Amino acid sequence: MITFEEKELVSVYVAGAITPTNRLKHPQVEFLENIQRGISICLDLISRGYAPLCTFFDFLYFLIPKESRLTIETIHKVSTALMCRCEILFVSPGSEKSSGTKKEIKKAKELGKPICRTYKALDECRKKILSERRLLESHRRKNGNT
Repeated sequence: MITFEEKELVSVYVAGAITPTNRLKHPQVEFLENIQRGISICLDLISRGYAPLCTFFDFLYFLIPKESRLTIETIHKVSTALMCRCEILFVSPGSEKSSGTKKEIKKAKELGKPICRTYKALDECRKKILSERRLLESHRRKNGNT
C-alpha cells in the first residue's frame, strides 16, 4: 500500500496523445492503446506520490446518453479549467507531436506552469514546489496565519 501525506501531494496534469494518427494501425485499437498508456502513466504517478489529473478517462463521458449534449469542445474546456488548477504539466513520452498535447503545452506556458517531460524533471519540480509550500507555511506560522 502506498502511504504519503496529503500535504506532500503535488497535482500533475498528464498530457498525452489520445487521438489515433498512425495510418498503419486500426484507429480504434490505437485509441485504446493511447488510453491504456495514459492511464498506466497516471497509475505510476500515483505510486510515486503524485496526484495526477487523468484526462484519459474523459472518453467515459461519451458513454452516457446523447441527451446530455456533451461535446468534445466542452470536455476540452473542462480539462483546460482543471489543468489551470494543477501545479505541473507532465508530457507523456512520445506525445510531443500530438496536436492536443501541443495545445496543452502552449496553455501551460501561458499559465507559467512547469512543463516536465521526464520523471527526473518531474521529481525536481516536486522538490521545488514542496520547498515553496514549506516556506509559505513557515511564513504563515510566523505571522499567526493558519
